[in-house]
Amino acid sequence: MTSFRVYQPARTVCSVCGKGIVVLKRGYDRVVSASGRTPPPADAAAILAAHEAVIQEAGERFFVVAGAELDAIRTDRSYRATHPTFEAYCRERWGFSSSRARQMIRAAKAVTSGNASGKTEREIRRAISSPPEPEREKAESQFLEAIRQLRHNEEYSLDAHAETVARNLAPIAARADPRLVAKTYGKLRAEADKARRDAERLASILTIFDRMEEQEEKAERQRRREEYERTRGEG
Repeated sequence: MTSFRVYQPARTVCSVCGKGIVVLKRGYDRVVSASGRTPPPADAAAILAAHEAVIQEAGERFFVVAGAELDAIRTDRSYRATHPTFEAYCRERWGFSSSRARQMIRAAKAVTSGNASGKTEREIRRAISSPPEPEREKAESQFLEAIRQLRHNEEYSLDAHAETVARNLAPIAARADPRLVAKTYGKLRAEADKARRDAERLASILTIFDRMEEQEEKAERQRRREEYERTRGEG
């Protein structure tokens, strides 16, 4: 068994939103088992309750406060006072997944570190995920060129190489403006739907030609039968 220094909760004021938040101050030693798993501290329930109280009191810019508190709960593992995993804690206590919690944590860290700005969480997440302008423009140009080549290179079998193409194109699309990617997809989908309707209509027209040919052949057989019957009658 080994031990290391942990931190105890103390209330302070968030410099971003002005709300009361809990920070961790240097406290007692925590024991770590030989398996490497860190058991919750003896007063984990009190620590967890302090974090949850701050989350419940959060008003505007909830994600900043909640993200900071959820990060602390995940880091000090105080969630283990009531749940075996962080995922179970998030779902049962707050009604969202741990991936949603991580979104808020990343957004809160971006705000408090000054790496992103915005009035809403969506604006913050968009600022975090958006690459610099020159990089985005380059990616968009590469994306559109790749789509153009895929459309016009008829010698390349897309069905046989779809997985490879998707794997190579995905990183480029991720760096481009998602609105451009969505617009391109929508345009191609509309063209594909129109092409399918056109193909179905052309197929119907060809079916009409087939019926015409069948009727002509039937009429020809009928004409020959009548001519044969007339010849037999005259004989």
